[in-house]
Amino acid sequence: MGDPNENGWRFFDELYDQTPHKPTERANIIAYIPTWRNKEGFDYGKGEMYQYITHGIIAFLTFSEKDSGAFDPASVREIGTILPDVLMAASVYGTKTMIALGGANDYAFLDLMTAIGNDPASPKLDQTVRNVVDYVTHNGLDGVDLDLECWWGRPGSQDQGGRLKSDGPHPAGRGLTLFAKKLKEALPGKIVSAAVFGTSWYGNNYDPDMAEHLDWLGVMSYDLTGSWDKSPVGPHSALHKIRGKDTAKIRDADVYLESYLREQQGGWPGARAGTPLASGDDALENNPILSVEDCLWYWTNPLFMNWQGKGQGVDRGKIAAGVPVYGYDFAAAKEPDDLTGEVPPGYKVLRYREILDEFPDAVEAENANIKVEGSTPRPKLAEPLPPGEYPYAHNIYFETPDTAVTKLKFLKGVGAKGVIIWELSNDVWEDGKSIIKALYLASGNPVPEASPITNPPVPVAYSYLWDSTGFLGHASDLLQFQDDGTKDNGMRQFSARLWNIPDDADWKSVAHNCPAVIKRQYFNRPTRIVDKGALGLWGEFDVLDDGDVPDWFWGHVEEKGGAPDGYTRYASRLWGLSLSDDWQQAAKQTPALIAGQYFDEPTEIEDKGVGGLWGIFDVSNELSPIPAFTTVARGDNDCMYCQVDTLPSLDGLDNVERFNLTNTMAIGEGAPFLYSVIRKDDGSVDFPEGVVMTIKDPGGNTYEEDVEEDGKLVKMSGDSIRYLIIKDPQAGDWTMSMSVSRDAKFRCECNTVPSADVYDTMLETRRKLDAAQGLAPRDLGKTGATALAGVATIAFLAPELLPLLALGTFIFGVGLSASKLIADNLADTSQNMAAYSRVLSQLEKSLKEEGPAALDHYVWLIGKNVSGPEVYVALKNPTKIIRWAGVHVEVLQLVQHMTDPEMQNSIRHVYWQCLLKKRLGEEFAMAMGEAHERGRPGSDADNKADEKNNEIGLRLADEVKTDKECKTRVFEMWEARELAIRPDYEGDPT
Repeated sequence: MGDPNENGWRFFDELYDQTPHKPTERANIIAYIPTWRNKEGFDYGKGEMYQYITHGIIAFLTFSEKDSGAFDPASVREIGTILPDVLMAASVYGTKTMIALGGANDYAFLDLMTAIGNDPASPKLDQTVRNVVDYVTHNGLDGVDLDLECWWGRPGSQDQGGRLKSDGPHPAGRGLTLFAKKLKEALPGKIVSAAVFGTSWYGNNYDPDMAEHLDWLGVMSYDLTGSWDKSPVGPHSALHKIRGKDTAKIRDADVYLESYLREQQGGWPGARAGTPLASGDDALENNPILSVEDCLWYWTNPLFMNWQGKGQGVDRGKIAAGVPVYGYDFAAAKEPDDLTGEVPPGYKVLRYREILDEFPDAVEAENANIKVEGSTPRPKLAEPLPPGEYPYAHNIYFETPDTAVTKLKFLKGVGAKGVIIWELSNDVWEDGKSIIKALYLASGNPVPEASPITNPPVPVAYSYLWDSTGFLGHASDLLQFQDDGTKDNGMRQFSARLWNIPDDADWKSVAHNCPAVIKRQYFNRPTRIVDKGALGLWGEFDVLDDGDVPDWFWGHVEEKGGAPDGYTRYASRLWGLSLSDDWQQAAKQTPALIAGQYFDEPTEIEDKGVGGLWGIFDVSNELSPIPAFTTVARGDNDCMYCQVDTLPSLDGLDNVERFNLTNTMAIGEGAPFLYSVIRKDDGSVDFPEGVVMTIKDPGGNTYEEDVEEDGKLVKMSGDSIRYLIIKDPQAGDWTMSMSVSRDAKFRCECNTVPSADVYDTMLETRRKLDAAQGLAPRDLGKTGATALAGVATIAFLAPELLPLLALGTFIFGVGLSASKLIADNLADTSQNMAAYSRVLSQLEKSLKEEGPAALDHYVWLIGKNVSGPEVYVALKNPTKIIRWAGVHVEVLQLVQHMTDPEMQNSIRHVYWQCLLKKRLGEEFAMAMGEAHERGRPGSDADNKADEKNNEIGLRLADEVKTDKECKTRVFEMWEARELAIRPDYEGDPT
C-alpha cells in the first residue's frame, strides 16, 4: 500500500473497506444504569425505561484497593440498594440485566489485570473469576460487562496512552483477555461483553483477541472531543469522518475541520504530549476532531493505518458503537466528578435532560449544536487556555433523537451489533424527545408489552448462620436462639448472632435477607437488628407464645463431616424434651432454618442416648430462595404500595404454625399521606381472624392503640391495627410487622398517596406491584379499582374520613359527596372511585397542557354527546353514574383525534355500547342507546347507521374479554368494512 501519509487513500479508507458483512436486522440497544443517581431520587423501577432497551448494564461494581480480586464493599452496598428495582422492572419487559465491572475510577481493576497479564498462572485470576461468577449467579443477573478504562493511571503516574501497535497489548490488556476467556467458560448461557475506548490512543492497550470470548465489544465512540484540556472544540460523537479542506479536490464534504476554526478557544490546540507530528505544526491534522466512523474503521477495517500502526481487525458483527445521552458546553469547564469529587480535565458535561430544561427546542437544533452569542471569560482548565474572552455564552454539542437514529441506521447498514448508551438516567421519556425510545423504535426490535412474570425475581437466603454462640464461643444458654424471656410488649423474645458475613457485605442488609424459624414460627427477617460492635450483629425475634406448641428448641449448630457431594452437613441437639415425649416425633415436628435453608424436619435423626437426640441437616451448597410473602412496589411522586395477602401455597412448610413478616418501607419527603388497612380476602371489609399488624415510624414510635387527632388516625381491632391514616408522614424507614396464622384469609395494604398526578401514579405503581406478583396485565378499569381498594375499604368503614384519603382533592373539589361514591359493596365502591378518578385525571391533564380552553372539550363531551334523555337514564341509576362517566371519557380519548368523521362516528358507537354492556349490563346499555337516539336525532342515514353500530357493539361485548380486546376488534372491524357508515354525510357526527 505504501506510505498512508503520501498515497492519499488513508483519507478515504472506508471506500476500500472489503470487510464482509450483512446489514443487521435487529440491533441491540444497550444502556448503562448508573448507581449514583440513587442520591437524587432517580426511579430505577420505572418500567418504561426497560421497555425500550434490550440490555441494561448496572455501572459500576468496582474492585477493592485493599484486597486484590475482591469487590469494594461500598460498591456492593450501593448496587444492592437499586438491584431489586432494576431486576423487577426489567423482568416485566424481558430486558436482560448485567453488571459492569470497573469504570473510569477503578484503578484497582487496572492493577489486577496488569498483575494477571504479567503472570497468567497467578491464582488471582481464578479467584476473581469465582467472585464474579458468584455475584452474577447469586443476584440472578444475565451477564457481566468488563470496563477497563483508567489507562491514564492514578494522579501523578504516567499516562498509558499512545502505545504503538508493534509493542503489542498492554499487560492489563492481555490480562483482560484471559479474564474474559475464563468468565465465558465459567458462565455458560450468560453474556460477557466489554467496553473499550474508540481510538488508537488508548485502544492499542487492548488485546483484539479478547473479542473472541465476548458477545459484543462496546466501542465508546463518544468523548472524542471535550474530555481533555487540549481538545478541539466541536462535536464529540460525530458520525462521519471530518477531514481537512485539502481533501475537497478528491471529494466534497458539507463540513471540514476548518469549519470549526472560529469557535476554538484561541488557536486550534496542539496534539497531546507524545504524539508524533504528522505535518510539522499543523494542529488540525495532529489533533483532529474524530468521529464514530474513525472509531469503527480503527476497530474493524483491515486497511486502517495511523502513526501508532494498524487497527484492531475485530469482526464488525461484534461491535456496538456509542451513543451519548449528554453533551459538552465548550464555554465552561467541567464540574466535580459524581464519584470522586475531583474536577476532571476538559469541558463542562451537560446531561441531555439538563439541555432540554434550559433549551426546550433543543431536539430541533441544527447539527445538534446550540450556540448562544455572548462574550464569556475562557474556562479555567488545568492546562490553561490563552487569555481573553470566548465569543459564546454557550456552545453545546450533543446528541438528538434524529442524530442518534441516523447513527444507528448507519451501524445497522455496515453490520454492527448495535449501540451502547451512556446513560439511562440522562434521557427524557416523552415521544419525540427521548433518544433511547427513538433508537429502540428504529432498531428492528418489537416493542414489548408488559407481560406477567412467570418466575418473579425472589430474594435469596445466603448461607449465613444464626446462632447465639457469642464472643470467643461463649453462650448464655444451650439454644440456637437464646431465650431472653417475655418483654413489655407481651412477646417472648429470642435472639442470635449472625455468623459468616463476608467482609465486603453490609451487615444489616444481609440480616434483612436472613430468615429464621423459632417455636414453629417463621420469620422472614429479625424483628429488630442490634449491632453489638465487637460482639457481632444480633437479631431479636418476637415470638407470640402459644401454649399449644411445645417448648422444643434446636441447640447450637455445629458443622460436621460426612455430607454428600454438593452439601454441607450441620448437627444440632433438640432441647426441651421430657421423658413422656416421643423424641423421634418431636424432632420430626420441630422445623429449623440452617444456613439459609428451611427444613420441615431433619435430614436424619441420631439418638445419642444420654448425649441427647440430634438432628442432622444436609444443607445444599446452592442458594435457597426466600418465600416472597410481602410485595413492595415504588412509583413516581413518592408513591409506594406494600401488600401482604393470604399466604400462598405452604407446601413443605407443614410444621410452621405462624408467619412473622416484617417489611421496611422507605417513605419519601413529599408523600402527603400514609394509609394502611386490613380486611378479609373475600371482598368484604370484615376484620380477619389470626392476623396482627403493627407499624413503627422512623423515630421508633409504635402505633398500637386508637389515635384520633389532627392529621393522624389509628383504629385498632384487638392487638392489631385495623386501619391507619397519617398526614405528612415523617420521611424515612417505616416498619410494618405482621404475625399471621397459617390459615388466615386476609389482605393487608400499607401505601402512600403520591404527591402529584394522583390517579395515574397510583395506577402505574399498582401495575408494578401486579408484575412483582407475577400477575398478567389487567385492563385499566380493574387495575384502577385494585389500586384504590385500600382507600375504598377505609371509606367504607369510615365515610367521614374520605376527605383525608387519596382522592379527596379530586372528589370534594367538585362537590361530590361520599354517599355518591360508596356503593352497596366494596368492589363497586373501589370501581366507582377508579372511574371517577379517571374522568378528573383526564380533565386535570388537559388543563395543565392547554389551560382553561381545555374546558371546551368537556363541555363538548357533556353537551353534545350526552343528551337530556341519557342524563335522565343515568339519574335513575345513581350507583352507575360514575362508571357511566368513565366510559364516556374512554370513548372520548379513543376518537377525539380522528379526522375521518365516518370512522369517528362508527367506532364511537360500537366501542361505547360494548363498554357499557360489559361494565353496566345489557339493559342499561340498551336504555342509553335508545335515549341517545331520541335526544340527538339526525337524518335517516344517521339514525340507521347509529342503530346498526349499537347492535354490533352489544354483540361484541359478548365476544371479548377485556377493554383492550374490544378496542382492537373495533379497529379490525372498521378496516374490514364491517361497521355501518352513513351513505351521505349530514353535519357533525352525533
